[in-house]
Amino acid sequence: MPSFHKTGTTPPKEKGVTIYYTAQCPFAVGILEELRKVAEAKSVPFHAYKLTTREAAQNAPVIWTTYGLFYQGEFITHEIMSANKFEKWLTELLARPKPRQSQ
Repeated sequence: MPSFHKTGTTPPKEKGVTIYYTAQCPFAVGILEELRKVAEAKSVPFHAYKLTTREAAQNAPVIWTTYGLFYQGEFITHEIMSANKFEKWLTELLARPKPRQSQ
């Protein structure tokens, strides 16, 4: 019976956008450079990690390893966004008021 590892890695701690992906979907691989350009144009750090082994996929912080997008360590979606949709999402996200930090 299939099962999930209970000790997979925790979500990424990098600032900005982090994407985990495999070559299972050619669109996922092909769109990354466009997404990187959008993020860089908005001064948002961008990290992309290709999962190439079974072990890497099993220990990834996503269950569906074809594509997983995180922002500031928080899971956002498995949806492979076009550059236009990603830019719209990122623009709206950056326009939100930032939470106040306790002193």
